[in-house]
Amino acid sequence: MTDPVLIVGAGPTGLTAALELSRMGVPVRLIDKREAPATTSRAIGVQARTLELFAQRGLAEEMVRLGNKGRFASIYGGGKRVFRLDFGHVESRYPFMLLISQAETERILREAVARQGVTPEWNIELVGIGQDALSQDASPVQGILKLADGSLERVAAPWLISAEGAHSLVRTTLDLPFEGHTREEQYALGDLLVAGDLPDSDIYIFSSDHGFMGLFPMGGEHFRLIASNPLSERSKDAGPSLDELQRIYDQRSHIPARFHDLTWSSWFRINSRMVSRLKVGRLLLGGDAAHIHSPAGAQGMNTGIQDMINLSWKLAMVMNGQAPASILDTYEADRLLVMRGVLFKTDTLNNMIGTENPVVRTPVHRRRGAGSRECHGGHEPGRAQLPQQFAVREPPPWRRSPGWRSRSRHKCPIAFGWEMGGDNPTVRA
Repeated sequence: MTDPVLIVGAGPTGLTAALELSRMGVPVRLIDKREAPATTSRAIGVQARTLELFAQRGLAEEMVRLGNKGRFASIYGGGKRVFRLDFGHVESRYPFMLLISQAETERILREAVARQGVTPEWNIELVGIGQDALSQDASPVQGILKLADGSLERVAAPWLISAEGAHSLVRTTLDLPFEGHTREEQYALGDLLVAGDLPDSDIYIFSSDHGFMGLFPMGGEHFRLIASNPLSERSKDAGPSLDELQRIYDQRSHIPARFHDLTWSSWFRINSRMVSRLKVGRLLLGGDAAHIHSPAGAQGMNTGIQDMINLSWKLAMVMNGQAPASILDTYEADRLLVMRGVLFKTDTLNNMIGTENPVVRTPVHRRRGAGSRECHGGHEPGRAQLPQQFAVREPPPWRRSPGWRSRSRHKCPIAFGWEMGGDNPTVRA
């Protein structure tokens, strides 16, 4: 009997790997060091391309039913709306940003893997790894697992997938550099209810002298708030209070609103980092174990999910004797390109919307002489045009997928609508 592929981490990345491999007939073992699934919302943005991929697997309908469709992004500066992005021009069955708690996304994925006969094993931690690169054994990867009772278990696996998150044991054991930088500014985050004239069709971005603030509608009065440069120092014992989040909002927004019923809050700093290798022998990395970056554009969870969709069909072919192991080199080639693009563009967007430069916060029609602040993309006369760094760049011929055609005319090419890769690394607006 073939030993199962060992997947470490039962978040969206690991669950996607387990789903894809198991539905293609590959046995898997899915472990996680946490005691139980997380209940906080964490990553809330699901991109159109991810929904398209989930639809092929019968998962999108429930997600869309439970989530909220963000159809526009309104960008404010100097007390006025600078421009408004319309996601309706995204060429997809899902022309919106779906905003849904990560806890719900994970639940839907867990139920899907359960239908494949796979159950995450909680409170089991990977504490050691090894592999014999010269071995002819079918399972040359060795892992040491710490079980819930403190005992250790030695396991063998043909392949190991690290979906452990930013503190990956596999990455640190391999001494793979996590190259990049940490931004200096502190951020505050809160999930709460908002009473005010803020329709849940819009994502709200405010740029001011005080820093960045974003409100992300999760349906009805439920919003996620993220803000740079909070008013108080970070506390190890408690997240930002409701009062502080209200004062941050009042400081940076001209739209009257009152906050209540804070359900979760946290502090964080933004790291923008990635590895230069995704495959070392029989050890494979994806998701936050391989790349972390600014939440601007809601790309992190989506990129991890799409990492695993790219990897899993190739690994399944290898496991089923349908392709040589060298096909997995294309996983690294495909996804490193996407990861670099995500890091560059999320950093660029973070710098743009978080800037304290008043020129950036000036309404587009005043700076460029355009007649409309409503952004529909392209370069139509009288339309607001976005800065050049957000222009859609057509991929070279060798990167174009079958049936490729330019999508630049009717899109708003900014990170909120980017579809960064997946099974096709072409950047979509």
